[in-house]
Amino acid sequence: MEYKTLTLDEGIPLWKRIQMLHPEEPEWESLSEEVLVRLIEEFEDELSCATSAILNLGAKNPERCEQLANWLLAHPEADQWLKAAAADALENLR
Repeated sequence: MEYKTLTLDEGIPLWKRIQMLHPEEPEWESLSEEVLVRLIEEFEDELSCATSAILNLGAKNPERCEQLANWLLAHPEADQWLKAAAADALENLR
């Protein structure tokens, strides 16, 4: 059986490519703050990516991480796992 590697058009924003290729994971530490923020803000498209993004954002911008974690905790569409990750992110900031 022959396997093909999926490649996506470079015209697609990186945050969207990460969502599309999930469950393949990027090197989270190497992603820019902007990409992590977009993955969180667009969580409804891929909750697992947002979960990883919120846990990694604290190292890059603790203030923005706190804002987005609180936003996720209050958001009705965030599931229990994403809310748990948001709570963990807040705890990691302390």
